[in-house]
Amino acid sequence: MGSSPAPLPSNDVFIVAVLAIFPLVPKSLSNRAYRLSFMGTACSSVYSLYALYRRPRAWTLQVVQVYFQLVIATKDFIYFIYCLTFVTSHICLKFALIPILCRSLERIAKFLRHNFSHSTLYRKYLEDPCVWVESNTTTLSILSSHADIGLGWLLLVSLFLWQRNIVQTFMYWQIQELDVSRSLTLSELAIAVTLAISLDNDYFSRHGGWGIPFVAMGE
Repeated sequence: MGSSPAPLPSNDVFIVAVLAIFPLVPKSLSNRAYRLSFMGTACSSVYSLYALYRRPRAWTLQVVQVYFQLVIATKDFIYFIYCLTFVTSHICLKFALIPILCRSLERIAKFLRHNFSHSTLYRKYLEDPCVWVESNTTTLSILSSHADIGLGWLLLVSLFLWQRNIVQTFMYWQIQELDVSRSLTLSELAIAVTLAISLDNDYFSRHGGWGIPFVAMGE
């Protein structure tokens, strides 16, 4: 299939995600940056999936099933569903941005090394940080995993609040199961996508139409 392309929005996602979690940023701007981070990552994931797998060779059930089994086993698909789960939520859990930040760091480091390794600016200022990121991917993965666990518990606790979202919590734990165990069947995939779409519809219905989802806020 070839190597995954370095998505261009990764650097923008990283900057916006840092803006979202920085404590001195005004709340309204922080909330918009929070949603924009997930939107950028979702678009980046869809771009990567399309660049790698394109479309099914034929629209028969067997070919489509094989195609989706390839797609849903990738990290990009998991991140896409992950982002849909949180971008439509009315609860801003900044903890959810940690995996996004770790992913963006890894991709930015690879992109810079592949495209600017002969640049004087890169060798002088960026080479050491990029080498550190690429040599500590395990550390970033552990950090991301711990954030996932903490986020799962936060979502469980949120079920006792008036802002609870049972569908979001169920969707999140399904994503974790997909990430650590096995690929989904087509029927399970249909349920996952349906839940994600229901989250989208719920969000847009609460904010009046199909506007830009990270501009209108309900917090």
